[in-house]
Amino acid sequence: MPHILPKAKVIAVAGQYAMAAEPLRAGRATACIVGDTEAFALARRNSEWAVVLDPQNLIDKRPNSWMIRYGDTSWKNFLDSWCSYISGSGELKRIYDRYAESTL
Repeated sequence: MPHILPKAKVIAVAGQYAMAAEPLRAGRATACIVGDTEAFALARRNSEWAVVLDPQNLIDKRPNSWMIRYGDTSWKNFLDSWCSYISGSGELKRIYDRYAESTL
C-alpha cells in the first residue's frame, strides 16, 4: 500500500468493518482496508466521507480463508479442489454478483 498512499498512517482496529472505518471518518486515518463487498457498502452508506479508492483495481480479490484441523490434508485438498472448480467455472462470480446486487 505504500506506493498508493505513501504518507498513509497505518493503525489496526479490531471489530466489524464499520468500527474499522471509524478512524477514517474521524480523520485520524488516511485509508481503511476492508474486503471489497464491505468497502462498496460502506462507501454507499457514507458517501459524504467514504469512497472506494480505485474500484476497478482492487487490492485483493481473494476469498476469505478457513481453518482446518491440523493434519487433515484430505479435507484441505477437497476444499482447494472445490475452490478451484467454483472459481474456474464462473459460479463464484455469479454468486458474488447476485449477493452484491442484493446487499449493495
